[in-house]
Amino acid sequence: MFMLVSMLSLLQTANEASYAIGAFNVYNLEGIQAVIAASEACRSPAILQISSSSLKLMKTHLVAFCLAATQRFTRLIWMR
Repeated sequence: MFMLVSMLSLLQTANEASYAIGAFNVYNLEGIQAVIAASEACRSPAILQISSSSLKLMKTHLVAFCLAATQRFTRLIWMR
């Protein structure tokens, strides 16, 4: 199962372990699934970013897609 964590906690952990975390803009369900699949394949956390224009267009549906898509993955996922 995935975990939502604070950005501060996520970045502190990455800094202490000397690794970077990718942040990816997502616009639709396919993009969300691609980021999560790559995160799992690389065994690395990821940040899902939703732009304000995408949020205006998709309203809360895009956030719901992000949450639903992450339910079956084990990597840390952060939404911004």
